[in-house]
Amino acid sequence: CPEGRYGLYCDKDCICKNGARCHGFNGACECRPGWRGRALANATFVLNATKCPPGRWGEVCHQVCDCQYGGTCDRWEGCLCPPGRHGDRCEYVCAPGTFGWNCSTDCHCQNNASCDPVNGTCICAEGQWGEFCENAPKPERCPEGRYGLYCDKDCICKNGARCHGFNGACECRPGWRGRVLTNVTFVLNATRCPPGYWGEVCHQVCDCQHGGTCDRWESCLCPPGRHGDRCEQTCAPGTFGWNCSTNCHCQNNASCDPVNGTCFCAEGQWGEFCE
Repeated sequence: CPEGRYGLYCDKDCICKNGARCHGFNGACECRPGWRGRALANATFVLNATKCPPGRWGEVCHQVCDCQYGGTCDRWEGCLCPPGRHGDRCEYVCAPGTFGWNCSTDCHCQNNASCDPVNGTCICAEGQWGEFCENAPKPERCPEGRYGLYCDKDCICKNGARCHGFNGACECRPGWRGRVLTNVTFVLNATRCPPGYWGEVCHQVCDCQHGGTCDRWESCLCPPGRHGDRCEQTCAPGTFGWNCSTNCHCQNNASCDPVNGTCFCAEGQWGEFCE
């Protein structure tokens, strides 16, 4: 750091006196030959920075380090643990959902995916993909009576109608027609519309753009990074993915890819989230 400053970003003022040298990381004062003592400001003690013997730490080097799993002994802090570890001796792995230095960063994995405690990489379950495991396959066919992305919803079709595995729409048997109403959700006859049309009676026109596809019940289904009736809009800043429904986790005002959430770091920034 420049003379008179210290800290990770050199944003703190040194308070050393009588020509003592200020430690650039923690602000400790290294006295000139013939000087000793301490400086006090804002209830923070800054002590003589003479090195302790290996394996010792503390004001008078009276405490013993017993660092494990790659931890290193620091004069002022005791054990400095590597990413993914914490504890007085670095004996603990980060708790689920946290990672990094001092386990101080939150994981952003989705769909119950686990997180690497060292670097926060999401470890996707079988069938999931994406940086945060935010994508999961649509089931080709759910068990009878179930529907939804994870086959976790109950079908409400009656009189032998077939339940659509993705949206629960009822495909009536020959000779049957009508609708089912529950919780103000209509489930309609699932006969296909002609290409480019959608709606209950196929009377509405799809005009999907930017790779959107026409769905009988939803009109335009937009690709990741797009939304709007015709997929004409890009995701708003800070969101990405299907229906722009996932929040970006970029830090330090870094921008986010609207398709997959990748963080674009500014010059001088780095890390998965530009942190």
